[in-house]
Amino acid sequence: METIKPKKERDFILDFAKGIAIILVVLGHTFQGQANNFDDIYGFRIIYSFHMPLFAFLSGAAASHWVTKFTIASSFLELTKSSIYRINRSAAHLLVPFISWTIISFWMNNSKELFQEYIIDIFRHADRSLWFLPCIFWCTTYTSLFMLFITFIRKAASGTSMDELACHAESLPVQMLALLIIWKISEPNLPTELGLVFANQFHGGLFVFFLLGIVLFKHFIKIKSVIFRVIPYVIFLILIPYWHRTLPNNLIQDSPEFLTNNWLTNKYAMIVAISGTLTAIDISRLIHSIKIIKLNFLIYYIGTASLGIYAIHFYFLKYQLHVILTIFISLLIYQLISTIPTAKTLLLGK
Repeated sequence: METIKPKKERDFILDFAKGIAIILVVLGHTFQGQANNFDDIYGFRIIYSFHMPLFAFLSGAAASHWVTKFTIASSFLELTKSSIYRINRSAAHLLVPFISWTIISFWMNNSKELFQEYIIDIFRHADRSLWFLPCIFWCTTYTSLFMLFITFIRKAASGTSMDELACHAESLPVQMLALLIIWKISEPNLPTELGLVFANQFHGGLFVFFLLGIVLFKHFIKIKSVIFRVIPYVIFLILIPYWHRTLPNNLIQDSPEFLTNNWLTNKYAMIVAISGTLTAIDISRLIHSIKIIKLNFLIYYIGTASLGIYAIHFYFLKYQLHVILTIFISLLIYQLISTIPTAKTLLLGK
Protein backbone atom coordinates (compact mmCIF):
# COMPACT_ATOMS: atom_id res chain seq x y z
CA MET A 1 0.00 0.00 0.00
CA GLU A 2 1.42 3.35 -1.02
CA THR A 3 2.12 5.70 1.87
CA ILE A 4 0.04 8.88 1.76
CA LYS A 5 1.51 11.98 3.34
CA PRO A 6 -1.05 14.66 4.08
CA LYS A 7 -0.02 18.16 3.00
CA LYS A 8 -1.72 19.98 5.85
CA GLU A 9 -3.04 19.01 9.27
CA ARG A 10 -6.52 20.35 8.49
CA ASP A 11 -6.67 18.14 5.39
CA PHE A 12 -5.68 15.16 7.53
CA ILE A 13 -8.49 15.79 10.01
CA LEU A 14 -10.99 16.30 7.18
CA ASP A 15 -10.10 12.98 5.54
CA PHE A 16 -10.04 11.33 8.97
CA ALA A 17 -13.62 12.51 9.53
CA LYS A 18 -14.54 11.23 6.05
CA GLY A 19 -13.10 7.87 7.09
CA ILE A 20 -15.39 7.75 10.13
CA ALA A 21 -18.30 8.85 7.94
CA ILE A 22 -17.86 6.13 5.31
CA ILE A 23 -17.52 3.50 8.06
CA LEU A 24 -20.90 4.67 9.38
CA VAL A 25 -22.37 4.48 5.86
CA VAL A 26 -21.16 0.89 5.42
CA LEU A 27 -22.44 -0.01 8.90
CA GLY A 28 -25.85 1.50 8.13
CA HIS A 29 -26.07 -0.34 4.81
CA THR A 30 -25.04 -3.56 6.58
CA PHE A 31 -28.01 -3.20 8.95
CA GLN A 32 -30.16 -2.56 5.90
CA GLY A 33 -28.87 -5.60 4.03
CA GLN A 34 -29.04 -8.12 6.87
CA ALA A 35 -32.44 -7.51 8.46
CA ASN A 36 -35.95 -7.14 7.09
CA ASN A 37 -36.93 -4.88 9.98
CA PHE A 38 -33.85 -2.66 9.69
CA ASP A 39 -35.93 0.52 10.21
CA ASP A 40 -36.64 -0.65 13.75
CA ILE A 41 -32.98 -1.30 14.60
CA TYR A 42 -31.82 1.51 16.86
CA GLY A 43 -28.30 1.53 15.44
CA PHE A 44 -29.68 1.94 11.92
CA ARG A 45 -31.93 4.81 12.99
CA ILE A 46 -29.06 6.63 14.70
CA ILE A 47 -26.76 6.36 11.67
CA TYR A 48 -29.38 7.19 9.05
CA SER A 49 -30.50 10.28 10.92
CA PHE A 50 -27.31 12.13 9.97
CA HIS A 51 -24.82 10.08 7.90
CA MET A 52 -25.49 11.68 4.48
CA PRO A 53 -25.79 15.21 5.92
CA LEU A 54 -22.42 14.51 7.55
CA PHE A 55 -20.91 13.68 4.16
CA ALA A 56 -22.45 16.81 2.63
CA PHE A 57 -21.00 18.86 5.51
CA LEU A 58 -17.54 17.37 4.91
CA SER A 59 -17.87 17.98 1.17
CA GLY A 60 -18.54 21.62 1.98
CA ALA A 61 -15.51 21.66 4.27
CA ALA A 62 -13.38 20.45 1.36
CA ALA A 63 -14.96 23.08 -0.93
CA SER A 64 -14.04 25.87 1.49
CA HIS A 65 -10.45 25.67 0.25
CA TRP A 66 -11.43 26.85 -3.25
CA VAL A 67 -14.39 29.03 -2.24
CA THR A 68 -12.07 31.39 -0.36
CA LYS A 69 -9.86 31.77 -3.45
CA PHE A 70 -12.49 33.88 -5.23
CA THR A 71 -11.04 37.34 -4.78
CA ILE A 72 -11.95 40.80 -5.99
CA ALA A 73 -8.31 41.28 -7.00
CA SER A 74 -8.80 38.98 -9.99
CA SER A 75 -10.26 40.15 -13.31
CA PHE A 76 -13.79 39.10 -14.23
CA LEU A 77 -12.36 36.96 -17.03
CA GLU A 78 -10.11 35.18 -14.54
CA LEU A 79 -13.00 34.67 -12.16
CA THR A 80 -15.17 33.26 -14.95
CA LYS A 81 -12.41 30.86 -15.99
CA SER A 82 -11.98 29.82 -12.35
CA SER A 83 -15.70 29.13 -12.01
CA ILE A 84 -15.85 27.12 -15.24
CA TYR A 85 -12.75 25.19 -14.19
CA ARG A 86 -14.31 24.33 -10.83
CA ILE A 87 -17.57 23.10 -12.40
CA ASN A 88 -15.68 21.06 -15.01
CA ARG A 89 -13.44 19.55 -12.33
CA SER A 90 -16.45 18.71 -10.19
CA ALA A 91 -18.10 17.02 -13.17
CA ALA A 92 -14.95 14.96 -13.80
CA HIS A 93 -14.65 13.96 -10.13
CA LEU A 94 -18.34 13.24 -9.53
CA LEU A 95 -20.46 12.85 -12.66
CA VAL A 96 -17.98 10.71 -14.60
CA PRO A 97 -17.79 8.08 -11.78
CA PHE A 98 -21.57 8.29 -11.37
CA ILE A 99 -22.15 7.48 -15.04
CA SER A 100 -19.39 4.84 -15.13
CA TRP A 101 -20.67 2.94 -12.10
CA THR A 102 -24.24 3.25 -13.42
CA ILE A 103 -23.21 1.53 -16.65
CA ILE A 104 -21.36 -1.16 -14.68
CA SER A 105 -24.48 -1.70 -12.58
CA PHE A 106 -26.54 -2.26 -15.74
CA TRP A 107 -24.06 -4.91 -16.85
CA MET A 108 -23.73 -6.56 -13.41
CA ASN A 109 -27.44 -6.86 -12.80
CA ASN A 110 -28.27 -8.22 -16.26
CA SER A 111 -31.07 -5.70 -16.40
CA LYS A 112 -33.99 -6.53 -18.69
CA GLU A 113 -34.54 -2.84 -19.37
CA LEU A 114 -33.37 -1.32 -22.60
CA PHE A 115 -30.12 0.50 -21.94
CA GLN A 116 -31.53 3.83 -23.13
CA GLU A 117 -34.58 3.49 -20.87
CA TYR A 118 -32.35 2.49 -17.95
CA ILE A 119 -30.10 5.57 -18.32
CA ILE A 120 -33.07 7.92 -18.67
CA ASP A 121 -34.65 6.47 -15.53
CA ILE A 122 -31.38 6.79 -13.60
CA PHE A 123 -31.21 10.46 -14.53
CA ARG A 124 -34.75 10.89 -13.23
CA HIS A 125 -34.23 8.73 -10.14
CA ALA A 126 -30.57 9.02 -9.19
CA ASP A 127 -31.13 6.95 -6.03
CA ARG A 128 -31.06 3.84 -8.23
CA SER A 129 -27.34 4.54 -8.49
CA LEU A 130 -24.75 6.58 -6.57
CA TRP A 131 -27.07 9.53 -6.05
CA PHE A 132 -24.76 11.36 -3.66
CA LEU A 133 -22.26 12.14 -6.43
CA PRO A 134 -24.56 14.24 -8.66
CA CYS A 135 -26.05 15.74 -5.49
CA ILE A 136 -22.66 17.17 -4.47
CA PHE A 137 -21.98 18.20 -8.07
CA TRP A 138 -25.02 20.47 -7.89
CA CYS A 139 -23.94 21.83 -4.51
CA THR A 140 -20.56 22.70 -6.02
CA THR A 141 -22.16 24.23 -9.11
CA TYR A 142 -24.57 26.37 -7.08
CA THR A 143 -21.72 27.65 -4.94
CA SER A 144 -19.28 28.26 -7.79
CA LEU A 145 -21.77 30.27 -9.83
CA PHE A 146 -22.82 32.28 -6.79
CA MET A 147 -19.21 33.09 -5.88
CA LEU A 148 -18.70 34.35 -9.44
CA PHE A 149 -21.84 36.49 -9.10
CA ILE A 150 -21.04 37.94 -5.68
CA THR A 151 -17.44 38.70 -6.63
CA PHE A 152 -18.67 40.50 -9.76
CA ILE A 153 -21.04 42.58 -7.59
CA ARG A 154 -18.20 43.47 -5.26
CA LYS A 155 -15.99 44.51 -8.17
CA ALA A 156 -18.77 46.57 -9.74
CA ALA A 157 -19.39 48.38 -6.43
CA SER A 158 -15.71 49.10 -5.84
CA GLY A 159 -15.03 52.85 -5.86
CA THR A 160 -18.73 53.79 -5.83
CA SER A 161 -21.09 54.92 -3.08
CA MET A 162 -22.00 51.25 -2.59
CA ASP A 163 -18.39 50.31 -1.82
CA GLU A 164 -18.82 50.30 1.96
CA LEU A 165 -21.92 48.13 1.75
CA ALA A 166 -20.20 45.77 -0.69
CA CYS A 167 -17.35 45.30 1.80
CA HIS A 168 -19.73 43.32 3.99
CA ALA A 169 -19.97 40.77 1.18
CA GLU A 170 -16.31 39.87 1.78
CA SER A 171 -17.31 37.87 4.86
CA LEU A 172 -17.66 34.18 4.02
CA PRO A 173 -20.59 33.61 6.45
CA VAL A 174 -22.43 36.58 4.91
CA GLN A 175 -21.82 35.22 1.42
CA MET A 176 -23.07 31.75 2.33
CA LEU A 177 -26.11 33.21 4.11
CA ALA A 178 -26.97 35.23 0.99
CA LEU A 179 -26.56 32.10 -1.14
CA LEU A 180 -28.79 30.13 1.24
CA ILE A 181 -31.53 32.77 1.06
CA ILE A 182 -31.41 32.88 -2.76
CA TRP A 183 -31.45 29.08 -2.89
CA LYS A 184 -34.41 28.81 -0.49
CA ILE A 185 -36.39 31.28 -2.61
CA SER A 186 -35.56 29.33 -5.78
CA GLU A 187 -35.84 25.82 -4.30
CA PRO A 188 -39.60 25.25 -4.95
CA ASN A 189 -39.01 25.81 -8.68
CA LEU A 190 -35.89 23.68 -9.02
CA PRO A 191 -36.13 20.35 -10.90
CA THR A 192 -35.65 16.99 -9.19
CA GLU A 193 -33.72 15.07 -11.85
CA LEU A 194 -30.10 13.87 -11.60
CA GLY A 195 -29.80 14.12 -7.84
CA LEU A 196 -31.18 17.65 -7.54
CA VAL A 197 -33.97 16.39 -5.32
CA PHE A 198 -31.41 15.30 -2.71
CA ALA A 199 -29.52 18.59 -2.82
CA ASN A 200 -32.76 20.53 -2.57
CA GLN A 201 -35.06 18.49 -0.32
CA PHE A 202 -33.42 15.49 1.39
CA HIS A 203 -32.99 16.21 5.15
CA GLY A 204 -34.17 19.75 4.40
CA GLY A 205 -31.74 19.94 1.48
CA LEU A 206 -28.21 18.58 1.66
CA PHE A 207 -27.09 21.89 0.15
CA VAL A 208 -27.72 23.43 3.60
CA PHE A 209 -25.18 21.04 5.13
CA PHE A 210 -22.75 21.71 2.29
CA LEU A 211 -22.88 25.45 3.09
CA LEU A 212 -22.58 24.78 6.83
CA GLY A 213 -19.45 22.74 6.13
CA ILE A 214 -17.93 25.61 4.18
CA VAL A 215 -18.50 28.05 7.03
CA LEU A 216 -18.23 25.96 10.20
CA PHE A 217 -15.87 23.02 9.83
CA LYS A 218 -12.49 24.67 10.31
CA HIS A 219 -13.84 26.72 13.23
CA PHE A 220 -15.68 23.86 14.90
CA ILE A 221 -12.65 21.55 15.02
CA LYS A 222 -10.69 24.28 16.81
CA ILE A 223 -13.21 24.85 19.61
CA LYS A 224 -11.59 24.32 23.01
CA SER A 225 -14.62 24.96 25.24
CA VAL A 226 -16.01 21.67 26.55
CA ILE A 227 -19.44 23.29 27.06
CA PHE A 228 -19.78 24.28 23.40
CA ARG A 229 -18.52 20.89 22.27
CA VAL A 230 -21.02 19.05 24.48
CA ILE A 231 -24.09 20.96 23.22
CA PRO A 232 -24.50 18.89 19.99
CA TYR A 233 -24.21 15.65 22.00
CA VAL A 234 -26.97 16.76 24.38
CA ILE A 235 -29.34 17.86 21.59
CA PHE A 236 -28.72 14.70 19.59
CA LEU A 237 -29.19 12.34 22.55
CA ILE A 238 -32.44 14.08 23.57
CA LEU A 239 -33.96 14.01 20.07
CA ILE A 240 -32.67 10.82 18.43
CA PRO A 241 -34.93 8.33 20.32
CA TYR A 242 -37.94 9.70 18.41
CA TRP A 243 -36.41 9.58 14.89
CA HIS A 244 -37.72 7.12 12.28
CA ARG A 245 -36.83 7.05 8.60
CA THR A 246 -40.25 6.28 7.11
CA LEU A 247 -42.61 8.37 9.24
CA PRO A 248 -43.82 11.93 8.52
CA ASN A 249 -41.25 14.48 9.69
CA ASN A 250 -39.21 11.42 10.80
CA LEU A 251 -41.09 11.48 14.13
CA ILE A 252 -42.51 8.39 15.83
CA GLN A 253 -46.13 8.60 16.99
CA ASP A 254 -45.38 8.60 20.72
CA SER A 255 -43.09 11.63 20.58
CA PRO A 256 -43.22 14.02 23.55
CA GLU A 257 -45.48 17.03 23.36
CA PHE A 258 -42.64 19.55 22.97
CA LEU A 259 -41.83 17.98 19.57
CA THR A 260 -45.37 18.40 18.27
CA ASN A 261 -45.02 22.18 18.01
CA ASN A 262 -45.48 23.02 14.32
CA TRP A 263 -42.16 24.86 13.91
CA LEU A 264 -40.11 22.29 15.81
CA THR A 265 -41.89 19.40 14.10
CA ASN A 266 -40.98 20.74 10.66
CA LYS A 267 -37.35 21.35 11.66
CA TYR A 268 -36.93 18.24 13.81
CA ALA A 269 -35.13 16.08 11.21
CA MET A 270 -32.74 18.88 10.29
CA ILE A 271 -31.91 19.65 13.93
CA VAL A 272 -31.19 15.96 14.54
CA ALA A 273 -29.01 15.83 11.42
CA ILE A 274 -27.03 18.96 12.36
CA SER A 275 -26.46 17.87 15.96
CA GLY A 276 -25.57 14.33 14.82
CA THR A 277 -23.14 15.70 12.24
CA LEU A 278 -21.34 17.92 14.74
CA THR A 279 -21.27 15.09 17.29
CA ALA A 280 -19.70 12.71 14.73
CA ILE A 281 -17.06 15.31 13.81
CA ASP A 282 -16.19 15.90 17.46
CA ILE A 283 -15.94 12.14 18.06
CA SER A 284 -13.64 11.94 15.02
CA ARG A 285 -11.49 14.66 16.53
CA LEU A 286 -11.35 12.86 19.87
CA ILE A 287 -10.32 9.56 18.27
CA HIS A 288 -7.70 11.37 16.21
CA SER A 289 -6.34 13.17 19.29
CA ILE A 290 -5.53 9.85 20.99
CA LYS A 291 -2.74 9.59 18.39
CA ILE A 292 -2.75 5.86 17.78
CA ILE A 293 -0.61 6.21 14.66
CA LYS A 294 -1.63 3.04 12.81
CA LEU A 295 -5.32 3.51 13.59
CA ASN A 296 -5.19 7.17 12.55
CA PHE A 297 -3.49 6.32 9.28
CA LEU A 298 -5.96 3.52 8.51
CA ILE A 299 -8.98 5.75 9.10
CA TYR A 300 -7.31 8.56 7.14
CA TYR A 301 -6.68 6.20 4.23
CA ILE A 302 -10.28 4.95 4.35
CA GLY A 303 -11.33 8.61 4.17
CA THR A 304 -9.24 9.26 1.06
CA ALA A 305 -10.81 6.17 -0.52
CA SER A 306 -14.37 7.08 0.52
CA LEU A 307 -15.71 7.52 -3.01
CA GLY A 308 -14.35 4.12 -4.03
CA ILE A 309 -15.68 2.43 -0.88
CA TYR A 310 -19.07 4.08 -1.37
CA ALA A 311 -19.29 2.88 -4.97
CA ILE A 312 -17.77 -0.59 -4.53
CA HIS A 313 -19.65 -1.63 -1.40
CA PHE A 314 -22.90 -0.35 -2.95
CA TYR A 315 -22.68 -3.21 -5.43
CA PHE A 316 -21.63 -5.82 -2.85
CA LEU A 317 -24.56 -5.31 -0.46
CA LYS A 318 -26.30 -8.38 -1.84
CA TYR A 319 -23.48 -10.50 -0.38
CA GLN A 320 -24.37 -9.21 3.11
CA LEU A 321 -20.76 -8.96 4.22
CA HIS A 322 -19.80 -7.72 7.66
CA VAL A 323 -18.54 -4.16 7.98
CA ILE A 324 -14.83 -4.93 8.37
CA LEU A 325 -14.84 -7.42 5.51
CA THR A 326 -16.83 -5.03 3.29
CA ILE A 327 -14.34 -2.20 3.89
CA PHE A 328 -11.35 -4.53 3.44
CA ILE A 329 -12.60 -5.88 0.10
CA SER A 330 -13.60 -2.39 -1.03
CA LEU A 331 -10.11 -1.08 -0.21
CA LEU A 332 -8.48 -3.92 -2.14
CA ILE A 333 -10.61 -3.22 -5.20
CA TYR A 334 -10.02 0.52 -4.76
CA GLN A 335 -6.28 -0.06 -4.67
CA LEU A 336 -6.47 -2.20 -7.81
CA ILE A 337 -8.52 0.42 -9.65
CA SER A 338 -6.03 3.10 -8.58
CA THR A 339 -3.21 1.29 -10.43
CA ILE A 340 -5.05 1.46 -13.77
CA PRO A 341 -5.05 5.07 -15.11
CA THR A 342 -8.20 4.82 -17.25
CA ALA A 343 -10.16 3.00 -14.54
CA LYS A 344 -8.91 5.47 -11.94
CA THR A 345 -10.28 8.35 -14.02
CA LEU A 346 -13.61 6.77 -14.93
CA LEU A 347 -14.44 5.09 -11.61
CA LEU A 348 -12.75 7.30 -9.01
CA GLY A 349 -12.68 10.67 -10.75
CA LYS A 350 -8.93 10.94 -10.26
